[in-house]
Amino acid sequence: MKLLNRIILLTYGVFKMDIEYPEVDYKPYMGPDWKPSYDRPGTVISNHNYFMDVFAGIVLFAPGFVSKEMVKNIPFIGGACIATECIFIDRAGDKAAKQKVAEEIKTRQKLSE
Repeated sequence: MKLLNRIILLTYGVFKMDIEYPEVDYKPYMGPDWKPSYDRPGTVISNHNYFMDVFAGIVLFAPGFVSKEMVKNIPFIGGACIATECIFIDRAGDKAAKQKVAEEIKTRQKLSE
């Protein structure tokens, strides 16, 4: 998926992407002895303004996405979302369904630590 999305970005003229990770001290929240066990963020929360933001996100982070349920039905994009194990949410669904999605996000977050 990373290679495919990199090719898509190249066809749109995106040749280089830079990213900076801010220095964040979580010791006030996690305790004075806390040390990160990873060198990159475990969660990136982002609205996208343009369809290419998703391609860049895949190239830079190799993320798992949360998307609205109807995206499954979009040709090519739906298949790519399913292949990358996207979490789908029914925005009109009941509270229990939304809670289930929140639990799945928490589970994946714990796996990424």
